[in-house]
Amino acid sequence: MRRRSCCLRWLTAALLALAPAWVSAALLSIGPDNGFVPRVLTQLPTVAPVTATALAELGDGSIGFNGGLASDGSGLYAIGNDSFGSSTLYSLTMSGSGLAAVGSLGAGFYGGLAHRSGALYAIASDAFGASTLYQVTGGSATAVGTGLGNGFYGGLTYNADDDLLYAIAGDAFGVQRTLVSIDADTGAATPVFDLGDGSIGFNGGLAYDADADRFYVIGNDSLANSSLFEFNLTGAGSVSAIGSSFGPGFLNASLVLVPGDGAPVSEPPMLALLPSLLVLLGLFSRRVGRH
Repeated sequence: MRRRSCCLRWLTAALLALAPAWVSAALLSIGPDNGFVPRVLTQLPTVAPVTATALAELGDGSIGFNGGLASDGSGLYAIGNDSFGSSTLYSLTMSGSGLAAVGSLGAGFYGGLAHRSGALYAIASDAFGASTLYQVTGGSATAVGTGLGNGFYGGLTYNADDDLLYAIAGDAFGVQRTLVSIDADTGAATPVFDLGDGSIGFNGGLAYDADADRFYVIGNDSLANSSLFEFNLTGAGSVSAIGSSFGPGFLNASLVLVPGDGAPVSEPPMLALLPSLLVLLGLFSRRVGRH
């Protein structure tokens, strides 16, 4: 009986290891309200078809949450800007409740927000488009390095695999589509490659999925129709659209990946084999029991 029990445990563990995840992760972004103010916390799936689900409206409409969105694993942080361009860091729950101001950052924080090793990082740009990386601690912002270059308005995320931040900046014509890696300790920026052919501006936010080793990014056409794209670091040829447009107005450098929401994903081949494997497990256990 001891041998049978041991074999059963081993085979069961093997089956569980082979079984795929039953749920997909979800993305959160900021979309427009009925008056086109960017303040609607919205959930997006990571697989097609991409449908936007509004979770909550943030604030009363006097603040546009168009500076970035990040998660520390337990809650969210967002950057809001008033009509004068003054930027404030806010905290909120994953569902959009409990919105609270954390601290004033200064002005011009429209370039995205990311969480790395217990700290937040954000990108601000001056009136001439010169962009700088900032470390945000306790609601105050401290510049990292001397500057990133010009036109970083597309989003910011952290890649734990290489310990680098990644951002979207403008190309030679100002279109937000140049992927740039950033050393969070020095602020040194290195262009990686351009996304797309320039017909789409990737200014809706950037997020990295460490488990799948891929980036998600929101792109917008000239009419502000928003679509979700994915790519990896193998090059510009890896960029592909996920489904079709999910709505207009997601232009807010705000995208973050959060744990799975329970939505089923397409059935992988391994899942179809599980019933047969379970039958084999039963037969094997009976055979072991005879010895």
